[in-house]
Amino acid sequence: MVLDGETIIKDINLELEKGDNMAVIGPNGSGKTVFLKTLLGIFPHQGKIEWAEKTKLGYVPQKIDADRHLPVDLENLLTAKANILGLKKSDITPVTETTKITEKILKTPIGHLSGGQFQRALIAFALLGRPNVMLLDEPTASIDQLGEEQIYELIHELQEKYGITIILVSHDLADSQQPRDLRWR
Repeated sequence: MVLDGETIIKDINLELEKGDNMAVIGPNGSGKTVFLKTLLGIFPHQGKIEWAEKTKLGYVPQKIDADRHLPVDLENLLTAKANILGLKKSDITPVTETTKITEKILKTPIGHLSGGQFQRALIAFALLGRPNVMLLDEPTASIDQLGEEQIYELIHELQEKYGITIILVSHDLADSQQPRDLRWR
């Protein structure tokens, strides 16, 4: 991958099966997010990226800036994406139940969610449309240890329940070991 004339990542060849996990661990600024965004087709690249037929991607960004004064709550955000995808409002309920998002959290303005609640919100947002591959960019950044464990348990549940393939990037080597039940390749 070339970004602003500089080679960021070179000579990658990988193959994942349904339900596999892959963790890409590296220091800040090493190209992990660029890698994910290239897989998403956001950044130009040389070579080719081939997804299996019927692959549906879900993306959980490392962060998004949410204006604390914006009068948009999580329910508004999920409803807007459901509308764009042509889903029914009732399609939101299984996603919020899976991610353990309560009615109170749904009614909370986006800018007022805690770090852990916001991360669950991003995962719920990515799950709308039933992806079979999830790309997660530093999914536990800025979350305390208990919150990290809960996020990894949720990722594991998603794999068990839906057979989702996970591609996760992190700067934290401990992420390649978490949780015990999640086996990274």
